[in-house]
Amino acid sequence: MPDDKENLPKISLETEFGRLISKGNILHVKVKKASKYIAFEGPVALLRTATFVNANHLLDVVQDGVKIIIDLPSYDDENVDWDIDLMFDPSSKPLGKSSPFKVERITLPASKAKMHGEKVMYETAEFRDYIGYWVNPSDYVSWSFGVATTGEYIVEITIGCSPGQEGSTYEVDISGRKLIGKVRETGNWRTFTIDQVGKVLIESGEHVLTVRPASIAKGALMNIKRINLILIEIDAKDS
Repeated sequence: MPDDKENLPKISLETEFGRLISKGNILHVKVKKASKYIAFEGPVALLRTATFVNANHLLDVVQDGVKIIIDLPSYDDENVDWDIDLMFDPSSKPLGKSSPFKVERITLPASKAKMHGEKVMYETAEFRDYIGYWVNPSDYVSWSFGVATTGEYIVEITIGCSPGQEGSTYEVDISGRKLIGKVRETGNWRTFTIDQVGKVLIESGEHVLTVRPASIAKGALMNIKRINLILIEIDAKDS
């Protein structure tokens, strides 16, 4: 948990969407110009929660290295006046970072996943945008997708897990090729980080990617916001 004696460095910065101001272990985000989401470089500290002060509830937020990406509420125009508080643990560093490779990237968002089972669901209430309520070990999710270029891909999953619920394992299956990941706590169910599960060869054509629990350590597996498949090496036969 955050140490109350640890504080963020002093931050007072104008941005294209508003202003960033630090106080203690809180980075206050003043949003004056809205979009679907905002992104900016944050401090070298572990993000714990993102609170939408105006409505006093949590927002979805991804910490990608030091980059912070916040999903914003719906808006009618650009004349907004929102306050968001990001709580950090300055004694700990960020957890995960997306791959710098940008040859080809296939994104599988939570909203496009197919649910299989009794409990797991795509959650949308209160500005949610993720797969959650994953409490049954027999429940799983899948995506159908196409690949244009045969090659080796990094599999990145943007996951959220509340403290005390970490330690579960999960299996990623891409048309019979399997990887195993272990769930870390990310500060909150709605605070997400990047988990690079591994690399896999994917051939051009149509595929199904499935994520299912291998073991559930506590009450729930994890939340998933998206999966990225990032091409890092093209198969010589396909070039």
